[in-house]
Amino acid sequence: MAEENLEPTENETSDQIGSDETSDPIDQELADLVEQTGPISKEAELLADLQRLQAEFVNYKARVERDRDQARNSAIVEVLRSLLPALDDLERAEAHGDLEGTPFMAVV
Repeated sequence: MAEENLEPTENETSDQIGSDETSDPIDQELADLVEQTGPISKEAELLADLQRLQAEFVNYKARVERDRDQARNSAIVEVLRSLLPALDDLERAEAHGDLEGTPFMAVV
């Protein structure tokens, strides 16, 4: 009985050979498809990288513009804050009538 199990039958051998023949063309076809899609994948990867870089550049430009606007507004606020005490003093002087006949009258 042990000898019978060790020797493959004719049907088993032909089935195994048939499955090997079927898998070889499939494997070959799969390998061919992988080779064909290799350059396409590389092109797709490069295109994705390019699109990502373009999006990053657009975001960079928007961020720089926003930062520039904030810096300009901060500078304007600082200048106005430094001028407010002087303008307040001129208004008080005008209220007392001290500005008439002086060049400061043109400012107010």
